[in-house]
Amino acid sequence: MRLLVAFLSLSLVFQVGCDNQETKQSSPKFEVADSSSSTKTSTSELKPTTSETISESQKQTMQQPTNAASESGSAISAPPNPSAKSFKAASSNAPKNNAPSSLDVGSAPPTAASPPTITPPPSFSPTITQGGDNRSFMTITKPADTDLKSQIDFLKKIDVAIRDLINAVQNRQVSESQFMDRASALGNMKIETAQLVLQQAETQQDRDLAVISKLEALSQMVGMGDTRWSEELRNFAPQAEEVKDAELAHQGHVILAMFYLTDYATGRIQDAQPILNQLDKAWADKKLIGIPDLRLASEVLTVLNQKGDQTAFDSVRAKTIASLGDSDNIQVAQTVWQMRVMNSREFLALNQEMELLFSGTAEVPVEQFTSTLQAFTKEYPGQMTCAFLAAQAVEVEFSGQVKHAQAIFDVIRPQIAEVKNADLRTQIDRTIADFEKRASILGSTLDLKDLNVFGGVPLDWSQYQGKVVLVDIWATWCGPCIGEFPNLKSIYKEYKDKGFEIIGVSVDDTMSDLQEFLQRDPLPWTIAFSSDPNRTGFDTPLAKELGVSAIPFLVLVDRSGKVVGLHKRGKALEAAVAELIQQ
Repeated sequence: MRLLVAFLSLSLVFQVGCDNQETKQSSPKFEVADSSSSTKTSTSELKPTTSETISESQKQTMQQPTNAASESGSAISAPPNPSAKSFKAASSNAPKNNAPSSLDVGSAPPTAASPPTITPPPSFSPTITQGGDNRSFMTITKPADTDLKSQIDFLKKIDVAIRDLINAVQNRQVSESQFMDRASALGNMKIETAQLVLQQAETQQDRDLAVISKLEALSQMVGMGDTRWSEELRNFAPQAEEVKDAELAHQGHVILAMFYLTDYATGRIQDAQPILNQLDKAWADKKLIGIPDLRLASEVLTVLNQKGDQTAFDSVRAKTIASLGDSDNIQVAQTVWQMRVMNSREFLALNQEMELLFSGTAEVPVEQFTSTLQAFTKEYPGQMTCAFLAAQAVEVEFSGQVKHAQAIFDVIRPQIAEVKNADLRTQIDRTIADFEKRASILGSTLDLKDLNVFGGVPLDWSQYQGKVVLVDIWATWCGPCIGEFPNLKSIYKEYKDKGFEIIGVSVDDTMSDLQEFLQRDPLPWTIAFSSDPNRTGFDTPLAKELGVSAIPFLVLVDRSGKVVGLHKRGKALEAAVAELIQQ
């Protein structure tokens, strides 16, 4: 199993051409999710749409810090939003994040050296195929023709088959023995084919392709434990230095860096300088940098950390920040941004105040919070800081601290011009616009329309005049929403006869989901649903009008019909209702 994981790690690093281009072109998007609020729609959190994943060994260095949610807090998960060591954790209700988490390498490496370790994945439960298996990695055969064009075309088919095999093993659709058999066959095919292309190469382009293909295949085979290729890999590796094509040369330097890293980790070489030299060459052109380079940086830092090589560790960390920090790939840039700021004095001060806001254990004056924000943004200006703070602002708002959320947006607004990535800028602008829409209802008169009460009768908002009303926007799939029901039932029972009402507005996608839930767990207050069957879920007219991006979304209305509170939950909601009832 360890050999299998080693092959996957190598293969994922080597998928530079197609995969790297795919991640560069992917569009980031935001989505809100946490242990206290849930969403099914993309609205407020940076999350590049990429299929890239991180190996288990890299997770030892790239760790996502988390913090338990407070009773009334709400959090915005940031896959891959760089988050504080103690900022809010993602909800189990939220879509899973497959993006890399932070490079947690701010501290000095230990002095004791130990060999790198690889944690094997869970055991396989292979998919059983009926009849013939027509998957590419099972059906691929050598072409009858040995001419140059046929061999180059075959190299491309082998790469497709390898990618299909990697996908199959990650999805547990092949057994380990089947994987090892097919990976070995494909690797041998690729070595032989690359050698044929190399012998017949007519142009520098043909030669470049053959050199990189053979280097990939040799590295993969050695990574699987087939030691008969070790010496040939060692003798062949220097030819990567002769590759002229920029993208292939970049790929070659990544492979050579991994090659020297393996020698360094196993003690074959004692000096890390060859690794650093290859990093300098690989990262010379920032346009070519992508997820594989982030993986490489993580692997190198992990080994240097285990070896206790402080000088090389600091050098690679600095190179990573300088070279990858302003990558066009937002996922890469954000992860490196976090590595840069996590242990800074300014970040730790901000983290401490955020913890206090989320926990509700102490009041943080808005003026003090603003000053801390300004110190942080002054030291670390730029688009990654804006993206991070925009995400945290929604977190702060949903924890009930609307004024503090406003302070965050006020501080980052002058720096939004620094956000060069168009998709990221669009999402930050949308996040601010949605916040302003939500914040603007405070002190305004609320009008509930385009809603039917459960059963199909239009909701008559006029019947609630003169009462204290809690409007609870929720959904049956939202765990935090349902988790709040015991508290709501207690408050409703206490104050119903004193002029308090609750209107639950469901943003489920279908009425049937709501019906099934209420049959199982009836609620004692009014339940409403969109009157437009074509506008349900987060497209429900009221949700759109209020700028709802996460739920539960709680709006407290006084007897005059004005909104006097947002996001109040737990004991804070009970206290607010009690005060309004007495007025």
